[in-house]
Amino acid sequence: MVQKVLQVAKEQEKIGNAWQLLLLLFTFVSQVSVAQKPVVALTSDKKELGVNEYLSFTVTSNVEGSMKIDFPVEFEVDLNVMHGMEQKMDPSGKIKTYYYMQQAGAFKKEGTYSFYAYTTYRNRTYRSNKITIKVNEASEEDTKVNSNDPVFGFIQCKKTSVYEGEPILLKAKVFSYINIEYLEGYSDFKADLSMEEHGFPN
Repeated sequence: MVQKVLQVAKEQEKIGNAWQLLLLLFTFVSQVSVAQKPVVALTSDKKELGVNEYLSFTVTSNVEGSMKIDFPVEFEVDLNVMHGMEQKMDPSGKIKTYYYMQQAGAFKKEGTYSFYAYTTYRNRTYRSNKITIKVNEASEEDTKVNSNDPVFGFIQCKKTSVYEGEPILLKAKVFSYINIEYLEGYSDFKADLSMEEHGFPN
């Protein structure tokens, strides 16, 4: 009788160990299936532009980490950096979260530049695709000016429509056939240090 009880106890112990092993294996497989491979993508709103022309870059990743673009020394970076997050549904119906960083500036020298972006996640660094930008000399529309007025100016903007909160660059130029310092009422330009806000009609 005692021997039979011991035999039943051993069988139950084996069954318990088997269930623990099965549970451990299921947990491991679940973690592997849930874990996603980090992906980093670098894009720009222009692939070819002129010297001193404004452009923006976007780094997108499916993991939340520290993002950095390895700009060449010829690129002058705007100090404004925008971070954000968005969620999208994949074809299987699962919601996926993407993190992005936007940074802008202008190239100060013509040439062809190739570089990458990087995301550091859990002490590991992941590299993006390579992006190549071709920078040409100033375009003719920037240098060709024709007016009969002794003093004239104009304002240029490469974009005709923008999103709310999107930074834009307005290029203002003043030309003169005479020395404007001797014109009556002329005074040097002084930047207003206070913040200015301008509303645009819808």
